[in-house]
Amino acid sequence: MKLPHFLLTLTLFLMVTVGITQNSTVKILDLSVYPAIELDSISGTPADTSTILFNLDFKINDVSNASSVRILVGTVQNSGDITDITSNIVYQGGQYYINHNGINIPLNGYSISLKLNLSKQQEAAYNNITLFVVDNSGSETNMLHFTR
Repeated sequence: MKLPHFLLTLTLFLMVTVGITQNSTVKILDLSVYPAIELDSISGTPADTSTILFNLDFKINDVSNASSVRILVGTVQNSGDITDITSNIVYQGGQYYINHNGINIPLNGYSISLKLNLSKQQEAAYNNITLFVVDNSGSETNMLHFTR
C-alpha cells in the first residue's frame, strides 16, 4: 500500500517541479568581456575618461525566439547590485535588432556584440558580470558569467 502512495507523491512532485522550472530553447555561449578604448580621431587620446567601456560578445542559437538580453553587473554572481541593464530584441523590416542604450544594433548571424559603460566608481566596485537572455515565453536561458 505504501508503494502506490510513494509513486503518486513522486509523480506529483515531478509534475510540479518540471512545471516550475522552465527551460528556454534559446541557448547562449562564449561570453567575452574585454576593455574597449575609443580614441579621439584628431588627438589620439581616449575620447571619454569619465567612464570605462567594455565590449561584451556572446553567441545565441535562436534570435527569433529571444525577447531581451539582461546584463547584471554586481559584487557577486547573478547580482545586479551595481547596474542591471535590459536590452530588447526587436524585429523590423525583415531584420532583427537589439535596442541597447537607445540604439538599434542590427543582428547578423549568431554573434552579438554590446558595449557596457561603467563609471569609474562602478568599475572599481564590480566583481562579476552575468548575462542571460529572456525568451518570448518569459523563460530565462543559461547564465554566462565573467569574474574579474
